[in-house]
Amino acid sequence: MKLKGFILFAILGNTAFAQQVFDVEKHWVNVSPDVHTEVKSFAFFQLDSLTNKDASQISLSAAPDIAGAYQGDRMAWRTGANLVLKANLKEKLGLMADYRFGYANQRPVPYQSLLQAKSYFTTSLKDEHFLYHDLRGRIAYNPNKYIQLQAGLDHLFIGEGDRSLLLGNQGIPNPFAQLRAKLWKLEYYFIQQIWREGRSNHFSPKGNASHYLTFKADKHWSIGIFESVVYSMKDTLYNRGFEVEYLNPLIFFRPQEYSVGSTDNVLIGINTAYQWKKNMFYAQVIIDDFFLAEIRARNRWWANKFGFQIGYKGWSDQGENQYFYRTEFNLVRPFTYSQVNVDNVFGNQALAVSHPLGSNFVEIYQEVAVQRNSWKIQVWAQAYLKGLDSLTGNTSFGGDIYRSYNNRPEEYNFTIGRGETYRALQLGVNVGRRVLNDNIQVFAEPRYIVSRLEGKTAHNFFFTAGISRAIGADRRNY
Repeated sequence: MKLKGFILFAILGNTAFAQQVFDVEKHWVNVSPDVHTEVKSFAFFQLDSLTNKDASQISLSAAPDIAGAYQGDRMAWRTGANLVLKANLKEKLGLMADYRFGYANQRPVPYQSLLQAKSYFTTSLKDEHFLYHDLRGRIAYNPNKYIQLQAGLDHLFIGEGDRSLLLGNQGIPNPFAQLRAKLWKLEYYFIQQIWREGRSNHFSPKGNASHYLTFKADKHWSIGIFESVVYSMKDTLYNRGFEVEYLNPLIFFRPQEYSVGSTDNVLIGINTAYQWKKNMFYAQVIIDDFFLAEIRARNRWWANKFGFQIGYKGWSDQGENQYFYRTEFNLVRPFTYSQVNVDNVFGNQALAVSHPLGSNFVEIYQEVAVQRNSWKIQVWAQAYLKGLDSLTGNTSFGGDIYRSYNNRPEEYNFTIGRGETYRALQLGVNVGRRVLNDNIQVFAEPRYIVSRLEGKTAHNFFFTAGISRAIGADRRNY
């Protein structure tokens, strides 16, 4: 019943669309048939574009990072700068680094801050005043045309959607090392990441290892298989460090998890896309745990933990105008990505590393954008239903991936939206103009959110404006 009510709510409210970075979404259009586009960085262009077989280059640029946001009687602002370093040693070595720093008068809490700050680290001054340091960077080495090695501090995104159920870019960047190998129509990624979770006075590290193998059958269709394991690197009794069993790029994680007798968290997924001309259908499936007999019984067993995504996007050029549009549907069952221990949760610094809503939700998301010369207008709508965990106790209904699934009230009857039922509709517009060789953008962004929680309706209006670097700009479309 809750799901049917949400679908009606989404259809009635689904009258506008959403924000996207034009430059990143151009990448899949008109690429050669052997190029795989689902692994990308939203802070930088593809790192391959840095290399130049004829020359070595180095450049350093600066941009202001100034923004203010208003909601009701609250006003938040930040003022700082953004430094970007790019360098390459012909085709062998490429480097990108992005350092954004400055002063803000609001606690930098992602998804709760008016400016949605996601800095890797901050320095507290007094009251609600902070220095923020948002550092991201990648270095790539190409020993030959088949292999590339990367390392850095950044997000890793897999998929063709605005959101990803595998690895997304809405959280806080993290250190990583990556091996990419290309052969024939195959492209393989082996990724090692270091995530962390806050303790009373320090951070506790945890590791994540992922495999992603993608096959591009022809210029239209591609399919990829994803596997990932999250493990605690240190606790009060044991300093585990990197798990050597997961450092082998040619193994499956589930048998290795059993062999070491661990309680690590293994997930598997599928990513696929079909492209024709300037249109693309795409889909993802993520599986945490499931038991086929319980699915057939249709008793909504708590441990059937999975999610899926279906979407369509397109690109159109009409004279001087360029248009981008997308429709996307996401659904994730309760308790997906969660574990007993926070050091095994599929998350980083108390945030999901996949979809920003975590689990126990269903979402419809749409966007349309138009660009003409240096101007762009992006309009979006997000409508979703989510089941929140108990607000007065520790009971888990599968909405908070960081709350232990051992705190569930029963074994069965877990539907999407169970718990404190929350419905929301967000409408937003971003109007921007690029200046100074298109490297900097001036923007204004009004957003309106109407939500309903257990019979009570709330209305919130936000207005954000500022000037910042165009690529890697903040996203507030969730």
